[in-house]
Amino acid sequence: MQQPKPSETTGKRVLVVEDDASIAVGLRINLEKEGYTVRVEADGEAGLAAARSTTPDLVILDVMLPNMNGFEVLQTLRREGFVKPIIVLSARTGEMDKVTGLELGAEDYVAKPFSLAELLARVRAALRRGPQAAPSRSFAFEDVTVDVAAREVRKAGEVST
Repeated sequence: MQQPKPSETTGKRVLVVEDDASIAVGLRINLEKEGYTVRVEADGEAGLAAARSTTPDLVILDVMLPNMNGFEVLQTLRREGFVKPIIVLSARTGEMDKVTGLELGAEDYVAKPFSLAELLARVRAALRRGPQAAPSRSFAFEDVTVDVAAREVRKAGEVST
């Protein structure tokens, strides 16, 4: 396997939210070997708090987590404007689970058991692509503008009540 150049990974922060200790340790060791700074959290609430406080460059997120499931974490982060890549890593391999993860804003969905080499390649690819564009929160038609985030409607520049 071709090793990434140190400058490509050095300083990149990866948050792993995984409750299976053996998977979490294996990911930490291999991601650190690739040059990433890694933080591991074992439940959804702790993962959400870590994503908010440390602003990682990428999140690897399990779905079946204690306290708050991965889909809830993903949905909350995206709703709050978190635009960094999130890769879902899950034993839930059904089509609807994958669709749900991607629809909620995951960059990628990797099924367990997984190939470590493939996961590392997906991490590198996601980091190359960078943050997702924040979805447009306003719409305009003719002289009316709707700003969803601000919950505001303007007609001809004036706020409508």
